[in-house]
Amino acid sequence: MLDEELIGCINIGAPIRFLFVWGGERGEGTEVPSLLKTNARLPDNAVARLESLHPYDAPAISGWNCDAAGAAMSAIPPDLFFPTPGEREDVRAIGISGGASGTVAITLRSSAQEQSGLLDRFERSVQTRLEGDTRRSSEVWNLHRN
Repeated sequence: MLDEELIGCINIGAPIRFLFVWGGERGEGTEVPSLLKTNARLPDNAVARLESLHPYDAPAISGWNCDAAGAAMSAIPPDLFFPTPGEREDVRAIGISGGASGTVAITLRSSAQEQSGLLDRFERSVQTRLEGDTRRSSEVWNLHRN
């Protein structure tokens, strides 16, 4: 699942003993608990893939969103690695000393890999208009695995 980019990390615990009732019969066994970490758009895909790989007929798999995180994780912009695909634009009026005015328009376009949700392409365009003069700049990042 790491190679398929459905998860970014897996923590594998020590074997634990478990007791269960299944099909009207009581049993016990040993299993290895695991914590798989993915982004907010992939849990359904990750759960479906894990179910297809798991040897049990009905594995106990559950997922949840992270509602709190430490300072280091909270400082990362939420769409840095898993951007919301699409386009967004921000236009702001600017004033220059001497009374000149104009606008700055920043357009961001991003796309993500369908399966993993990882950033695939990012484009930023900036258009500045000052007193009838228009200037444009743009940059494009294409991210591909080697």
